[in-house]
Amino acid sequence: VAPLQRASSLQEMSWVRGSDTRSTYPGANPVGRAPQLAEARERVRSALVREGEEVYNTYVASFASLAVNIDDECRSAIQAAVESGALGAMDGAFGRAVDDVFGIMANDSVPKYVLSDEYASARSIAGHRGSIA
Repeated sequence: VAPLQRASSLQEMSWVRGSDTRSTYPGANPVGRAPQLAEARERVRSALVREGEEVYNTYVASFASLAVNIDDECRSAIQAAVESGALGAMDGAFGRAVDDVFGIMANDSVPKYVLSDEYASARSIAGHRGSIA
C-alpha cells in the first residue's frame, strides 16, 4: 500500500467531496480485496463453527464426556444450531445454556454447598489463615 500524501487543499482531496474512493483515495480499493476479505471471513466463521461443534461434543451431546446439567429443550436447541452452522443461532443457544447453568448453580448447587460439611471445613481452614470467604 502506497503511503498517503498530504494534499495542499480540499480541492485536491476529491474523496472529501463524496466521489468514488476506489479511484481517488490512495491505497483504497475495497473491490480488489473483496475475495481476500471473503476468504478470511469464511475461515473465521468455519473456525467458530468447529469450536461450537467441539463444545457441543464435549459438554452438551448425550455422549459428552463432561456433560453439563441443562434441560432437554436447551440441549436440542444447541444441537439444531450446531447442525445448522448458523453463528447467531449458536450464540443464542449457547448463551441460554450458560444462563441455565448459572441459574442452577445460584439456586441449587451453591446453597447446598454452603450448608455442607466441606464448606464449613473450608471456612474453618480459611479462618485460621486470616481470610474468611
